[in-house]
Amino acid sequence: MGDEAKIAEMTPVSHSFLHSPRLDKSGGGIAILFRKSLTIHRSDSRNSYKSFESMNVVITSGQATLNLVCIYPPPPSAKNKLKNNDFLQELPTLFATNSKNYTVILGDFNVHFNAHEKPEVKKYTQLLNTYSLTQHVSVATHKSGNILDWIITCSNYSIIKEVEVIDCQMSDHFNVFFTIDVVKPINKHSILMCHNISQIQPDSFRQDLVNSNLLTDPPPDVDDHVELFHDTLTSLIDKHAPAVEKKVILHPHAPWYDVSIRRSKTQRRRAERLWRKTRLEIHRQIYQQCRNATTSLIISAKRKYCLHSIENSMGKPASLYRLINTLLGKEGDGDRLPPGQSHKELADSFNSFFISKIDTIRKGLLVKDVDRCFSEPHFTGDPLMQFALFSPKDIESIIRSSKPTTCDSDPIPTKLLFQYLELRLPSITKIVDSKAVLVGTKQQLNKVKTDFLKVVDADIKFSDVVKDFGVYIDSSLTLDSHVNHLSRICYFHLKSIGNIRQYLTTAATEALVRALVTSRLDYCNSILSGLSSTLLEKLQKIQNTSARIISKTKRSRTTPVLKDLHWLPVKARIDFKILCLTYKCLHGLAPSYLNCYIRMSPHATCAQTLKIYWSSHPTN
Repeated sequence: MGDEAKIAEMTPVSHSFLHSPRLDKSGGGIAILFRKSLTIHRSDSRNSYKSFESMNVVITSGQATLNLVCIYPPPPSAKNKLKNNDFLQELPTLFATNSKNYTVILGDFNVHFNAHEKPEVKKYTQLLNTYSLTQHVSVATHKSGNILDWIITCSNYSIIKEVEVIDCQMSDHFNVFFTIDVVKPINKHSILMCHNISQIQPDSFRQDLVNSNLLTDPPPDVDDHVELFHDTLTSLIDKHAPAVEKKVILHPHAPWYDVSIRRSKTQRRRAERLWRKTRLEIHRQIYQQCRNATTSLIISAKRKYCLHSIENSMGKPASLYRLINTLLGKEGDGDRLPPGQSHKELADSFNSFFISKIDTIRKGLLVKDVDRCFSEPHFTGDPLMQFALFSPKDIESIIRSSKPTTCDSDPIPTKLLFQYLELRLPSITKIVDSKAVLVGTKQQLNKVKTDFLKVVDADIKFSDVVKDFGVYIDSSLTLDSHVNHLSRICYFHLKSIGNIRQYLTTAATEALVRALVTSRLDYCNSILSGLSSTLLEKLQKIQNTSARIISKTKRSRTTPVLKDLHWLPVKARIDFKILCLTYKCLHGLAPSYLNCYIRMSPHATCAQTLKIYWSSHPTN
């Protein structure tokens, strides 16, 4: 947990990252970095190994299938309570369960394979011969001069064609490259259906639209009208601009990648090739300088991209969430709707689900044959019998003011909708002007001395916590549930921001915190007036954590940081909100439902000039 940003940083946009972390310990684990054009799925063994970690994957490329087993045995120590023979005793089980021809077992074995005279190494060699396996690495893979990293395949059917060990100056272990005899995967592509609307003849399209049943004989039923509307426009667009199939190759794209990064990577590759050729120390240092310069350039480009994206996404929470998920390497959720259903079937299934849910709730109510405990309220206003219908002019104003964008569910492009809007206004108006009934229940309760509320013949049990306008109100009005919920949400966002903090400037980080955390602390915070010191301390810790993430300070006092950010403490923010509302009420700047409750008292002293009046008359 918390490694999402690091994983996203080391994973190119053209690759994916599959890993098996250590859940019970810090650090460590096994990972595989692979190109997205490969088809890979995990097939971990059912056997549980104590002396080493393992991860099994099946790689499919063309018609070839490769079973890849990556393992790592940690060195024995007093902490893990492992012995040298533990790995040797469990290794035969691994070899027996992965004995297929197209199987590659690799990893850091922590055994000096080059020390053939040692009895321990002889045991491993005998074990390989017993299972007809071959270890292909023959040169040192560690800076100590030993062969610690192994590549094992079946001796009778080896698919390893070439093995090369190169010191890429990444760690104390060297990089081991090898070639596998499998078909190279083709690039992924997508099939698109395109309409060339520029070839549409306007007069011909208009004439066909006028002669269609949509305008000459529209059905009275709304559902039939919607279906005819969609079918007519779809058939017309297919007639005048037939769909053409296009095959598009999906190329990976990094939005922050530019010409300067490409040039820097070219210089890095040139310096690396020169150092591999000469093996001179001066060339190694030049290569390291080019590598570090390229890394710094990529990080700087990412930061500029993040700042620009955050500035463009202010006031758009969904865009901010997508940006954070992209930086954390989280794939998009795609279509969240269940597949294999039409829009009508999907809508009907949702409708059936909620009707069934309501029926289940009603069956669970305690129904008793008692009189209604509430009398009919006396209503003096004008009853709402129906909604006012839209006019074609209203519909046209709404459509003209919308963005000219088109989605896959639109029967025709929005450009054509604007062009022939006057012909379609009657149909669209009829569809929009469907009558609806709004049903609600009035939940206003001050003090109750019973365990249930009687509505008609049903006894409804009280809940301990209810949610009203995003505020969780508990039965004792301590607001403990609201503060706990607020803490979970804020710390979730703070953790995500902290994981990508290295890519963000101070201004960008403050903008993210203000949009995702501070806005939640300030929302309806006037209800928190008089909150207990314990709950206030929880909220203050959220603000302190936010300030530390922005300023990159860990253990220092947060008071100077809050002053630099011009942030009031949480308790002061609550008081400030109430004072602002009071000022607006006194000067007629607040909404009417607040103005009627506060007014000046001319007969009171300066310290008692305000009076709050709770009107007994209903207010809107």
